[in-house]
Amino acid sequence: MASTTKPACKYEHMTVFQKPCCWIGTGRGDTLQIDQKVLQEIQCIEEELIVVAIAGPYRTGKSFLLNRLAGCNSGFPLGSTIESVTKGLWVWCLMHPKENGKVMLLLDTEGLGDIKKGNPEHDVWILTLALLLCSTLVYNVLAVLSQDLVEKLDMVAEVAKKLADKRSSDDSTFPDLILSLRDFTLDLIIDGREVTPDEYFEHSLELRPDDDPDENAKAYNDQRNRIKTFFPRRKCFTFDRPARKNVLKRLSEITDEELDTDFVQEAVTFCEFIFENSPVKLIDVNVAATGRKFCDLAESYVQSILQGDLPKFYDTLQALSIKECQRAADDSVALYIAIMFASIEIPTQTLGTLHAAHAKCLEEVLDIFRRRAGNNDNGEFMDKLLVRLSKEFEHIYQQNKEVSIQQSRDLLRNLYAPLAEKKFSGAYNKRSGFLEYIRDRNRMKKKYMNYLHVLGYKAIEAFQEFEKDKENESEMLEQMDLMIMQHAFHMEDLQEELNRINRQVRLPTRHSLEEERHIQERKKFVQRQLRELEEKQNAELQRIQQALQDRCSEALSSQKEQMHQVHEKQLEALRKQMH
Repeated sequence: MASTTKPACKYEHMTVFQKPCCWIGTGRGDTLQIDQKVLQEIQCIEEELIVVAIAGPYRTGKSFLLNRLAGCNSGFPLGSTIESVTKGLWVWCLMHPKENGKVMLLLDTEGLGDIKKGNPEHDVWILTLALLLCSTLVYNVLAVLSQDLVEKLDMVAEVAKKLADKRSSDDSTFPDLILSLRDFTLDLIIDGREVTPDEYFEHSLELRPDDDPDENAKAYNDQRNRIKTFFPRRKCFTFDRPARKNVLKRLSEITDEELDTDFVQEAVTFCEFIFENSPVKLIDVNVAATGRKFCDLAESYVQSILQGDLPKFYDTLQALSIKECQRAADDSVALYIAIMFASIEIPTQTLGTLHAAHAKCLEEVLDIFRRRAGNNDNGEFMDKLLVRLSKEFEHIYQQNKEVSIQQSRDLLRNLYAPLAEKKFSGAYNKRSGFLEYIRDRNRMKKKYMNYLHVLGYKAIEAFQEFEKDKENESEMLEQMDLMIMQHAFHMEDLQEELNRINRQVRLPTRHSLEEERHIQERKKFVQRQLRELEEKQNAELQRIQQALQDRCSEALSSQKEQMHQVHEKQLEALRKQMH
């Protein structure tokens, strides 16, 4: 056969893109069961879906037609006996050969009318699902367009009628109907005039006159009216017999050269029409189906069938619309968070950077939500989404603020550590120790200012907080330095006095006993003052040192409490993200 050029496919690793897979089969109790692995693969498809389903009596060559659409002879299982080969609903995905950025999803249905089926409702289930899930329904039958076929098409219309209590003015959510007449050998002539397959189809749907005396005329006309109403877009193809009987036994192996040339051309025309005219599957008006939306639709219909009631189209659609809007809102929030953290580096240097990123991100996310929600949202979900996004921005704002403050405090603590060590060791407890402390603080400030570009907009505020916190410490060190200086001056005076007395004692001048006694008493007095001054200085130093240590302990306890609170907030944020 003439091969169809297959576009490059980013999903080629998926089984459902490699070969047909049974998607909805029969489980225990003869009930419908979805293959979750296949479902999960379809859910990953991001592109819009053009869904072509084929239905009709079993053993009429439905699978062979779908294989032609896929560009090969093998794929969907073929049979050469009277037994039905396809069971349930099979799916095969491929990138659309004509429409870039779209995926064609082919649905092959279990043949209708297999007498071996245990559940008489099984045909209705399969046909209902095929009708609901596709954007183009190919109804495949053998030979002529008979009254029996019209009645079967009416059954399809009746199924559609049960899906909704009222019709929408827009039929875009219902599939196009293509009638495929296989092994067609009749001449297309009506009233002596050659007609096209489409005209042949429309002729079969013509109504009888209102005054027709036949008692079945009303039922006859009702059937046709239902078909016209539910399938306003209709097309008909006729196909010759593909090949001789012995060749048909190996359909999956033969080439186009072994097939009837008329059939090959008819198949080419059929495929080209499908490629060029099959619409995108719509979940609702102007809401195109992607993999996830399509699977949601399928699951809802299967669940309704399992509950014993054929789904009402608009009821199911409403529930699906709410679910899709909710998911779109959830995804929008997740996308907002992802884009925000990708577009900014926390902490930001300015609040303006954060607000600008928020405005840009909000515009992008809301646009995506509008396109996903389509006409499903009457504004309720948008309003709730705006509230959620506002809360997320507040969380990011608080996180940005807290990270900036915490990083600034951490750096200040690290830069201050050498000063704290000198303070604890008493390195500043000396004359001019306060000047040394001030020089160390200035060097620390210079180092800190070099990191402002990474600390965020709260860096200056954090430094001012640090400076204020160290005011008492600075005052105490200054007082201690002043005290040490005053004591040093006083001790120098006393020491000078003591030296003068010692010199006086050593002089060869003879002193009276009274003078000698006075000199010794004066010497003892000065020595006692020196001791008392030294003890007073040591006591004062210990007091100031203890006060400094107490303040450091309080600061350390406060820092631990702050770190604990930050840790708890981070854990709470993680819990929210996990839920």
